[in-house]
Amino acid sequence: MQRKLNAAVENATECLEMVMGGSVSAWKLLILVLSAQQNLQEAEAVADIAIDEAEKDDQLDILRLKAQIQASRGQFKPAVESFRV
Repeated sequence: MQRKLNAAVENATECLEMVMGGSVSAWKLLILVLSAQQNLQEAEAVADIAIDEAEKDDQLDILRLKAQIQASRGQFKPAVESFRV
């Protein structure tokens, strides 16, 4: 399973490079795969980058993922704050 997740990270990263960061779906995929690997700090960091890169209309989905990651790490107050932005 880990091998497939590593390949998924590589593919999502390659996709982001090809579209120069302009695909919200690719950002979300990368965040979800990192989360599946239990690499929650990196997933949250990628979410922050994705929020900066995304259009205003697309930021809500990424903010939701970020809040879920924070909640899974026991960071409930930051998770709520993520939705207030």
